[in-house]
Amino acid sequence: MSTHTVLIADDSQISRMLIGAIIRRAYPDARIIEAEDGVDALNKIGNDTLTVATVDLHMPEMGGLDLAQRLRARFPKLKMGLLTADALETIGPVAADLDLIFITKPINEAQMLSFLGEADAARTLQMI
Repeated sequence: MSTHTVLIADDSQISRMLIGAIIRRAYPDARIIEAEDGVDALNKIGNDTLTVATVDLHMPEMGGLDLAQRLRARFPKLKMGLLTADALETIGPVAADLDLIFITKPINEAQMLSFLGEADAARTLQMI
């Protein structure tokens, strides 16, 4: 995963730290961009090309679904995980349209590594 640039967008500093620690432990060469909301994320991305993103559903300024829509428009093949503790039925159709993978809170290492493994597999298929 050394060629990945990963966005972690979450208003919870603890969640950002936990996700970042899991990614850094598993993939020490990954470049990580941390943001506390959607607006902050878009500003910090700049001209970077993202390969993986985790986006919290509920954030101030710009929420996760709005951010995911903007990211999908800019990075059509981006692997995105939507972090949520909400019932999936209420946001399922919108998330499905955006090709988001649900990551339920509280976050655990096995869940994050599974998501990252799916991202690696998808990226490998795209390169073939």
